[in-house]
Amino acid sequence: MEKIIAFILAIIATAFYLLCYQQKSRRKILIFNIISRLLYIIQYFILGAFEGVALEIAGAVAVVFAERKHLPFIKKYQWFFIIGIDIAIIASGLAVWFNTGRNWYGLLPIFGVLCHTSAMWLDDEKWIRRVSISGNPFWFAYNFVSGAYGACISEVLSVISIVTAMWRYDRKKKPEQEIKGEKKVGKKFFTKGIVVAICAIFCCALWGSATPFIKTGYALIMPHGGVPSTLLFAGVRFALAGFLTIAIYSIARRRFLVPKLKNMPKILTVSAFQTVIQYIFFYVGLSITTGVKGTVESASNAFFSLIIASLIFRQEKLTAKKLFACLIGFAGVIVINLEGILFSSKELMGDVFVILSSVAYGVSSVLMKKFSNDEDPVVISGYQFLIGGLFMVVVGLATGGYISITTLPAAGVMIYLAFLSAIAYALWGVLLKHNPVSKVTIYTFMIPVFGVFLSKLMLTESSNVSPINLVITLVLISAGIFMLNYNKEKQG
Repeated sequence: MEKIIAFILAIIATAFYLLCYQQKSRRKILIFNIISRLLYIIQYFILGAFEGVALEIAGAVAVVFAERKHLPFIKKYQWFFIIGIDIAIIASGLAVWFNTGRNWYGLLPIFGVLCHTSAMWLDDEKWIRRVSISGNPFWFAYNFVSGAYGACISEVLSVISIVTAMWRYDRKKKPEQEIKGEKKVGKKFFTKGIVVAICAIFCCALWGSATPFIKTGYALIMPHGGVPSTLLFAGVRFALAGFLTIAIYSIARRRFLVPKLKNMPKILTVSAFQTVIQYIFFYVGLSITTGVKGTVESASNAFFSLIIASLIFRQEKLTAKKLFACLIGFAGVIVINLEGILFSSKELMGDVFVILSSVAYGVSSVLMKKFSNDEDPVVISGYQFLIGGLFMVVVGLATGGYISITTLPAAGVMIYLAFLSAIAYALWGVLLKHNPVSKVTIYTFMIPVFGVFLSKLMLTESSNVSPINLVITLVLISAGIFMLNYNKEKQG
């Protein structure tokens, strides 16, 4: 229970720390920073990490005095306060260093804390951000050498937050006419056929690579296996993906994306289907079935999306062409599972779970389209990733889940999976913004192709799927998706 409480406190503290640099006024920056440090102090105390408690207390005291620097007594002796607190930080850091092995990299956090706390004494918000960002490389290097790769991710997110704030508040505003000209150039670039093809295929390659990387992550990150650890693995990935999606689009749109309070129930509903239900079934199913079958079966989500949108939510008409495309696609799913059905394969349960995850995806897609009338779909996506991911982390920890991200390959897999969701979604959104939907989505038939190829290349697992059945399945599903998305443009 202590670890769960500490983890929740760390997430909330990180959120306040990331948000502090998004504040426009100096006072708000400092207040958010103080709240973040207080939460970190409680977290470290619960975990018994008293070295962290000492450094965070020194940092919090420094920020409190910096926030009250306008008081006559502090203003008169400001340099004595600055020098005294810096000496206390150095002394605390050296005391920790002498008691923890005296490795050279153990001195790096001292410089990181000094940079961050010194920045808070400055009057100009612009320079607070500039000096603060100089402390992140020290912490990143320390965490990387120490093997704390999760903390490395937090430092990357901090840099993203600071850079986003610099872009929003500190840069010189360009003339409106110049901005309009740049938008026209960008729109023209992303409408070129070759650019659309390269970017869309790149996104499909990323999505297709998810399955083999998840399977690889099972071996690197989950030493004991089990459903609780699987949920924890998935939760950490999507919580990070949520942070990254929000950060990437905040930079692109030059403002921090925050959902409207009245739309939070809608975001929670999407999160329940899109992240929690879908990926519980997908991750658990993928741990039972093979990567090749899981990749191909997950491609059936396009057909479930159409059926749910047409027959349940009545968002579009189910035409003969669409129905025929669905039948072809489902035929592919049946072909790849013929051996499992006939011989009661143990993989059949995993196959069913993967297909159920596709059903959940279909529901979430329809809900996303419905709710996007009231809220930015990017905001819905980023925050539903974040909320759903944190929920799965809490459930995974509460049920005894355990993951180990102590090696560089393990950290690389986790970071890649998080960036995969954020980057692919961001780039796909840009393409959809500047092009007809059919022109972009026609490339989705490449996802199972990339998935199967990469699974065969990266994974050494055996499968009871014959090569002939695999080829037939790929052809049928690809043909179904192609038919579903292809609309012949009328010549004008």
